[in-house]
Amino acid sequence: MTDNACLTCHTKDAHDHIADKGRLLKARGEPTGMAALQRAVASAFNRPAGRCVDCHTEHEGAGAMPATQQKFCADCHNGMKGRLPDTKIADAADFGTAHPQFKPMIISGMNGKKPLFQRASWTPGLTENNGLKFTHGQHLSKTNGIAQMVRRMPGRFAAGDALQCKDCHKADATGTRFKPVVMEDSCQSCHSLSFDQVGGTFRTLRHGEPELVVADLRAFYRGGAPARPANLSGLARRVPGDAALRSTAADYARAVRFYPTRAEQAVAQVFSNGGMCYDCHTVGRGGSMASAGFTVQPVAQNDRYYHKGWFDHKPHNKSDCADCHVNAATSNKASDLLVPGIDGKGGCRSCHVGGEGAKLASVSVKDPVDSSCAMCHSYHMDAGAPWAPKKDRKKDVAQTVAVAERPRFPVKLR
Repeated sequence: MTDNACLTCHTKDAHDHIADKGRLLKARGEPTGMAALQRAVASAFNRPAGRCVDCHTEHEGAGAMPATQQKFCADCHNGMKGRLPDTKIADAADFGTAHPQFKPMIISGMNGKKPLFQRASWTPGLTENNGLKFTHGQHLSKTNGIAQMVRRMPGRFAAGDALQCKDCHKADATGTRFKPVVMEDSCQSCHSLSFDQVGGTFRTLRHGEPELVVADLRAFYRGGAPARPANLSGLARRVPGDAALRSTAADYARAVRFYPTRAEQAVAQVFSNGGMCYDCHTVGRGGSMASAGFTVQPVAQNDRYYHKGWFDHKPHNKSDCADCHVNAATSNKASDLLVPGIDGKGGCRSCHVGGEGAKLASVSVKDPVDSSCAMCHSYHMDAGAPWAPKKDRKKDVAQTVAVAERPRFPVKLR
C-alpha cells in the first residue's frame, strides 16, 4: 500500500512523521538478516521503506483495529541517539524503565495580556510566573485564619473545617482538564472588593480593571464632602466669640477644598501593601494616568503543561489530588509548579509501569497500570486523545478530542 492510499481518507489528520524520509530510515537503523531481504524485495516492487504502513498496521484483516504496539515506537526511539547523534529527541523504549524526564510547557513571561511559553525539563523546584501571589499551602491549611473563616460559613464549602481542592478547581465538561479559576466564583466570598454600603447594598470595585477601580474611587469622593462639624450646626454649643466660629468655618472650607485628595489616598491604599489588589496581584509602577500610575501584571492560568503527551484527569478521579500533587498542602510560593514529574513521590511511575511491565521486576507498585507509548502519545494530534480500541473505551473515559472550557492561548515559544 502506498501513502496516497492512506491519504485518500486521512486528509486532515495525517502528515509525515518526519519530512526527511532518509533521516527517518537512519533513525531506525539498517535492517539485517530477513528484514534486509524483505526491504529489498519491497523496494523492487515500488514499496520503499518509510511508508505509513511501516508503523500503521491497524487496517490489516477483518475486525476492530488493534491497539498500537509499543515496538512500533521503540524500534526507532530506543537507542536513536546512537544512530542519529544530532537529534534533539531523547531515547525512549518503555515508560517504566526507559523514558526521558518530562518537559512541561511553562509560562516564561507576558506579551501584553498573552502569556509566553517555554518548555523546561521538570525538576522539583521548577517555577513559573503567573502573576498571582496565591499560595496553596496557606489556603489548604486546617488551622490558620482561612480555615477559621471556612468554619464560620457552614455549607459554603465542600468540607466544614478547611478549604479543599474542589472548592476552587472545577472540571470542564469532558472531565479532561479544569476550568480556569474565576475570582467572582471562587475567591470573592473571602476576598471582598466592597468599599461602600448604601442601605443593604454593597458597592464593589471592578475586578481585573485597574482603570475602572481608580475611576470609581475618584467618583465616590468627588460626589461627597466631609462631615459638617457639629459646632457649625444651629443647635450646637459654641465657644464664645466670633474668632472660634470663623476658625472652624475656615477649617471646614479647607477640608471641602482638599477632600478629593482622599480619593488618591484610597487609590494608593488599594494598590499598596495590605490593599485589595496588592495582596493577590503583582503590582508595579509606570502605569498610565487612568490607573494612577499603577500597573497590575495580567494573570495567566496554564491550561496544559504537557503538549507532547496526553493526560486526562477523568480516569484519575478515584485518586486524591494530593496523591499526585504532593506538595500542594505545603507550598508557600505562588510560583511553585505543582504538576508531577516522572519519578519520585507522586510521579507518574508511582502507578504507570510501562508497556511491558518491566518496572515491576525491580520496584513494588501498589496498583500497577500497563502504559504503552500509545496511551499518552498519538501519532498526529498533540491536542487530541490517543486512539483506543473499543474494548478499552469505558463510558466514563473521554477518548475523543476534548476541548477545555477556557481561553485558548497560542503557544508562543520564547
